[in-house]
Amino acid sequence: MNVNQVLVKIGKYPHITRTSWSGFDGCYWPDEDTIEIAPRTIPTIVILLHEMIHWTGHRKRLNRPIIRSLNTYQRSNWKNKQIEEAIAIYGQTMLSRKLGVGLKSAKYWKRLLMAYLTTLSAEDKRMAYNKARQAVRFLLS
Repeated sequence: MNVNQVLVKIGKYPHITRTSWSGFDGCYWPDEDTIEIAPRTIPTIVILLHEMIHWTGHRKRLNRPIIRSLNTYQRSNWKNKQIEEAIAIYGQTMLSRKLGVGLKSAKYWKRLLMAYLTTLSAEDKRMAYNKARQAVRFLLS
């Protein structure tokens, strides 16, 4: 399954740009409401699913307040970043399983998720999981 097939299957079409900047694999920019993708070692489709979960948090969609706070990269926003990344990894993993894509990179994402979850409270972990489920339902509705 390629990127276009996934977008058709999901039925949601975020604004996606390709970038040659090698500083990241993918990134969601809330102010521009744009996803940037750079092909790298992890399959691009998995990166797209991850960034699409971030994309669902925009005020025009599920309106996660955490997304708005990430525009200011300050140390005080680190907890919000951890929660939002946990949401994106949980959601991307759920989507990967439902669509049958990106399963080879599951161990990498599990390790990354565990790193984000280590400092979060049980309440924050539950919230991240539930917000991820909400994002997946939104994308698949």
